[in-house]
Amino acid sequence: MIHYFTTWGENNLGRKLSYSPAGLNKAKYVVGKLSTIDFVRVASFASGGLSYNGVYLPKTDNSEKYAIRYCATFGSRFLLFRMIERYLNLLQMFIYILFSTKRDDILFFYNERYFIAPIKVAHKYLRRKVVIEVEDINTIAANYKQKYVQKEIDGQKHADAYVLVNSVLPEYLPFVTAKPHCFIYGAYNPLTPSNEKYSDGKIHILYSGTFNKTKGGAVAAIQMAPLLSDNYVLHITGFGSEKEVEEIQQS
Repeated sequence: MIHYFTTWGENNLGRKLSYSPAGLNKAKYVVGKLSTIDFVRVASFASGGLSYNGVYLPKTDNSEKYAIRYCATFGSRFLLFRMIERYLNLLQMFIYILFSTKRDDILFFYNERYFIAPIKVAHKYLRRKVVIEVEDINTIAANYKQKYVQKEIDGQKHADAYVLVNSVLPEYLPFVTAKPHCFIYGAYNPLTPSNEKYSDGKIHILYSGTFNKTKGGAVAAIQMAPLLSDNYVLHITGFGSEKEVEEIQQS
């Protein structure tokens, strides 16, 4: 069995959870491919977010082609309660790894900075087979101090194999090259446009993703626009906080 650990917030249970739509899109692609190899159980440790939507108990959703196990969680706008909720999630992850996984199972982690301790326990002490899917180095993206960056990098060492989002990451994680690894740049599913094609004879470019300024994807796309000829049209879609959306609209 393959256990896929992530913050899978989309659900059929009516729960309002905090998650990244872009991250979920990539996770869905990877889980879909893994499910052709073996049975996959998604272990979701998505948070209840900043708003209080009630207390959610653990529950498994079997309506998909793979089972999704949602942890117990709650939301709050107060920092103290969000910290308590984070430690509650970690405790549940430790319990899940200890009692719901077996020695010959594969534990597949979509990298999150606070997954480091459970990954280390699973790999070093419980001798589980661990694969880490590295989408970015979160502390670098969030402009943390170097000591926190190094802590996250060191935490990625506890794995048997890696799935990397690009060929640049080995420069920051040189130890991955000594172990089995591959690159998945994004979801390779073909997309069917939901609207009619443009008939203006121009080349239309779409950026769709996070508006987070630290990650910079939307900003980079906007900065690229003046460098293009009049034969191109750039479209921006995505998600972010109210402030981030406003800043993108004003760019």
